[in-house]
Amino acid sequence: MRTLFIAALVALLSSSWVTAMADGQGFAFKADGSEPIVHFTRLHHRVADVDDHQELSVYADGRVRVHTPSYMKNPGTFEYRLSDKAMQSVLGKLEAKGLMSFDQASAREQRATAAEARRAVDSERFHVSDLTATHITLNFASFGARNAKGTPVRNDIVWNDLPADALRYANVGVIAQLAEAERVLLALTDHSRRNATRITGGR
Repeated sequence: MRTLFIAALVALLSSSWVTAMADGQGFAFKADGSEPIVHFTRLHHRVADVDDHQELSVYADGRVRVHTPSYMKNPGTFEYRLSDKAMQSVLGKLEAKGLMSFDQASAREQRATAAEARRAVDSERFHVSDLTATHITLNFASFGARNAKGTPVRNDIVWNDLPADALRYANVGVIAQLAEAERVLLALTDHSRRNATRITGGR
């Protein structure tokens, strides 16, 4: 009986959840930190280097892992931690930018409509050849009301040339907000301003 009780307790702890509050919203996610709750990469297509992307992983326990590619200042892989308050702030900012409910198909339709409208007015041609590719993955057990018993969130967002689209289609709110969310994540990749530990690379 004691063995069964211990096994049940271990199972309960291993599946436990962390709940964070941000701007009145509840986020629930796995407490074991086995996979990131936010994962972000930014690929630079015109960089002729195997190491061609920035990468950010944010875990439930506040751990942050950052990879800075070799062509950027202070390259390597680093880790630091966010305080509970800082974690809440980051999640609140991402939620405020609509990242939790971002509908990629709808955003692409809005972009196409805006592009057609511009062509009809001034016949202008605008082309950027895939300078960057943004990929954001969200992995929350739930998001919603204060009790954090909302809808599960697993969202994969892939967008080419987001900075250029944000400038070109500034009147398309969802694209502007996605670019603002990317800036929030890019700010987290700046490990130089944090008490970060180098894991690999660099000197």
